[in-house]
Amino acid sequence: MNSSKASKGFSLLEMSLVLVIVSLLLVVLLPLLLGLTKEKRVESTKARLEKVEVALLGFLHSQGRLPRPDTDGDGLEDSPFSAPGAVPYATLGLAQRDARDDYGLPLYYDVAEELTSTDPVTLCPILYAYTEPSNAPVPRMTLDGTTFFSVPFAVMSSGGNKSLDDENGDGDRDYRSSTSLDDLLGWATYSELYKDLNCRPQCYSVYNQTGSDGAVLGGVYSNCTVVPANHHFWVGQGSSYDNVSFYSGTSCSGSSQLITYANCQAADSNSDCKVAITTSGLTDY
Repeated sequence: MNSSKASKGFSLLEMSLVLVIVSLLLVVLLPLLLGLTKEKRVESTKARLEKVEVALLGFLHSQGRLPRPDTDGDGLEDSPFSAPGAVPYATLGLAQRDARDDYGLPLYYDVAEELTSTDPVTLCPILYAYTEPSNAPVPRMTLDGTTFFSVPFAVMSSGGNKSLDDENGDGDRDYRSSTSLDDLLGWATYSELYKDLNCRPQCYSVYNQTGSDGAVLGGVYSNCTVVPANHHFWVGQGSSYDNVSFYSGTSCSGSSQLITYANCQAADSNSDCKVAITTSGLTDY
């Protein structure tokens, strides 16, 4: 009686079928796996952006200013302010990995230069002045590519393509946050910082003794109008800006401090006669 031997191994047809099945699985699953990896990297980078923002706010609370960017890669803020750069992680007390995105690149950092030299006394008045969009300096942010608003700072990741896109990389310090771009951005507004620091404006009343309007940064104020301390203003010789009185408190009563072109010049160091009223008198601006 003949007995058949059991076949060993796989036939060419069976091997071909296995390869076809594996190929189909790769076609279906690989994009899903890549998508999950990309999503994980995006979420990880967003978490690091938020960690840096928290560190910046902590620094602002403790120092009364924001740190300057790191432009030489040592993790420390540069002095004086020169240009946007990387997050100064060492100055903020962060680990280097906390200031890098999930693609291994340093997070980009830009900040309003004036906010890097404030102190706990001058910070709130400056934040208050810059809540008026027309007064605020760069950097600026846009969500639609058309309407821009100033921000105290911006932190950015160049994303998966490892290059800042379009207007984010052109050096003009205007930045765009959009789902159409690969970049990831974090920022705060002047109003948010003002509220976060629980600022309260110290008020003065301004009155122009010439009877015409007095120009104060943030708007034109006529007669007796309450403005916060450290509001900046100009005094011009022989102009409607001459002879401006500031009264502490909220009404034009009691003794006042008369600001004229002469005593403006005395406090002026750059010949523009642009000064700010403070609790101790005039200061140049």
